[in-house]
Formats: sequence, structure tokens, C-alpha cells
Amino acid sequence: TTGRHLPLPPLTMETADDYSSGAAEFSLGGLSEEQAAVYDRQLRVWGVEAQKRLGGAKFLVAGLTGLASEACKNVVLAGIGTMVLYDDGTPSAEAAPGNFLAGAGAADGAVSVAAATAATLQEMNPFCKVEVVGPGGAGRGEFSGVNAASLAGCDAVLVCGAPLAEAERINDACREAGAAFFAADCRSSSANFFADLGASFSYL
Repeated sequence: TTGRHLPLPPLTMETADDYSSGAAEFSLGGLSEEQAAVYDRQLRVWGVEAQKRLGGAKFLVAGLTGLASEACKNVVLAGIGTMVLYDDGTPSAEAAPGNFLAGAGAADGAVSVAAATAATLQEMNPFCKVEVVGPGGAGRGEFSGVNAASLAGCDAVLVCGAPLAEAERINDACREAGAAFFAADCRSSSANFFADLGASFSYL
């Protein structure tokens, strides 16, 4: 696909003027009236075409930590088309501290963290397709199922809490798949973040 990394147009006075009079007064460009109402605020900032590109994107997240849950919430509410959660088999009763999505999506601990998180995300935005993939049953910290097959069609991948060797392996797989790669971790007052947007991306 073209424009895989979804660059957003800069906010200009012209952009603001186009959307200042309300969603009903500009072309929905294929978005339904319900979608235009839900995404009204961001449509006024980056416009219909950027929202449509976001709605056609696929985002995979592995390592459902508290940091990952915040990222998932923000991306789903923004209107990502497909959110894919990698299931390492961790039961929801053992969800990582800070993963507020898992607790809200599980009536009991019988489902996995990924399934519970997916249930909450789906309720947050019914326009987003939320999927769960992975071998399951392996336990927290297992990333072997994040490979070329699971990355097919993905535009971006976020990995949280992965060992360096696994992060490097997944990064290489993302390069081959043409997907943007992000790795992040947060422990108490320390955090790290890495981004690889592909060989064709220009860094300034």
C-alpha cells in the first residue's frame, strides 16, 4: 500500500478554515455520518483523507504492558482500521500492572490478557476491528509468534517489554514486511523507546 506510515498533513489556517463550520458542511469522503460524528475533532485537524488512511491501517501490538495498553487505547480511539493483539497466553488475572484494559474486559480470570484487552478496545470503538493472534499458552514474555506470517499486511508494530534479541529479530521481520517498528518499555522512573520507520523514511 502507498502511504503506509500515514503521514499527516500539517495544520494550516486553510485546514482549520475548511473544518471550522462543522462536519456536516464538508465532504465525508466515504466516511459514514456516524464515523464523522465520532471523529469530528480530529477531522478538523488532519482532514478526511488522513482519517481514511488511518481507517485502512493495521497495527499489531505485542507485550501488553501498561504502556502498551495506553498506546492501544489512543490508537483505537483515533480510528485505526484494524488493531491486532498478540496473545502470549498470560491469563487476565496476571495482567501486567497498569494494563487497565485487561481488568475492564474480563469478568473473571479465565480469559487471556489479550482477549480481555481486545474486548475493552472493541467497546471503546465499534468502528475498529480488534483481533487476537498468537499461539497462546506460552506465558508472559514470549514473542516467538511475532514473525513474518503474523506481520503480513501490518502497517506498524509496537513491541513492549521484549528482550533486546527478540526486539531485533522482530525489527528485521518488520523491515522485510514493510512495516514501521516501535519498541518501548517503562520501569518505574526509567523508560526507553526505539523507532524504525523503514529504509525509505527520511530522518531530519
